[in-house]
Amino acid sequence: MSGALRAPEHIREIQIYTPGKPVELLKKELGLARIVQLGSNENTRGPSPKVLATLASALPEVGFYSDAGGYLLRQALAARYRLGFEQVLLGNGSGELIDLICRAFAGPGQVVAMSGLPFVQYRLSAQLVGARSAMVPVEGATRRDDIEGFVRAAQEARVVFLANPNNPTGTYVRRDELADYFERVGDDVLTVVDQAYQEYVTEPDYPDALDYLRQGRNVIVLGTFSKAYGLAGLRVGYALGPAELLGDLERVRLPFNTTSLGQVAALAALDDPAWVAEARERNLRERAFLATGLEELGFRLTRSVANFVLAEGNTPGTEIARELERRGLQVRDFGAPALARSLRITVGTHEECQQLLSALAELGFPR
Repeated sequence: MSGALRAPEHIREIQIYTPGKPVELLKKELGLARIVQLGSNENTRGPSPKVLATLASALPEVGFYSDAGGYLLRQALAARYRLGFEQVLLGNGSGELIDLICRAFAGPGQVVAMSGLPFVQYRLSAQLVGARSAMVPVEGATRRDDIEGFVRAAQEARVVFLANPNNPTGTYVRRDELADYFERVGDDVLTVVDQAYQEYVTEPDYPDALDYLRQGRNVIVLGTFSKAYGLAGLRVGYALGPAELLGDLERVRLPFNTTSLGQVAALAALDDPAWVAEARERNLRERAFLATGLEELGFRLTRSVANFVLAEGNTPGTEIARELERRGLQVRDFGAPALARSLRITVGTHEECQQLLSALAELGFPR
């Protein structure tokens, strides 16, 4: 094949994302009736019965295209967050919105700043447009994001991604820290605060970045229906920001990027706050149970406020994950050196957490 037909070098340098094996295939290979999925931070109970009923009634309409602009859902989100309609944009999950932000506001040679332990999509999207990723070191053993480091990074960055809570650590930036950041950072940089896990946070000093949007700052706040709302398979995310900036994202967004089923399910999910409240309370209870059990086994934990925990052992995480998978339990391991001995484990139901702890104890981890 002629080298002239290859993609540009910055594209060829991107490491291809390797998903886990499909659950049905894995069950067949291992001879298991069920795989417990604790690797992708979903709400393992799924969507509410109200959402499922809405989806069933919407099925006859799947032969038609969705509303390309997502009017009803954007209208509902605008009302919920007390914003203008043009300040809301939908995405095929928040992952697509991250990609659109990099395409619209970053480019070759420019800097995109993020945590030293970041959500992988930030780095991939920056690389896709030829931008350079600036990784802000986390604070030692706590693995908390260093706001002072983000302030310094913003001095040369075009875009700053600040996940709050962060994935994969589960740590969060406090209200006073975020205020300090915005006091010191000018509007020549776009700050993207990713609040994908905000529905799970109960800490009183957790900030809402929408406060800075309402102050007129150049900030885009990301949210998703993939986590607490239980709609991960339908891929609906949203961006809240200045109308002018979201208008730029519209210019690079493909039409029909959210499905008709995704839109109606998200609308129904917004109308069922009790399901999210229950998910939050269950997560508090089961996260404490899971964390205590992991620590009793000898794992070292990063304090999490999200619906997952980051546990470090004495064995490569890939080895532990492989052994667990053979027993029908999927967790997330990492190739990055800083997390080579770590696992990110979704907080599932009590029975799922108990099954995981029992399997780790039987396997003798951490060794």
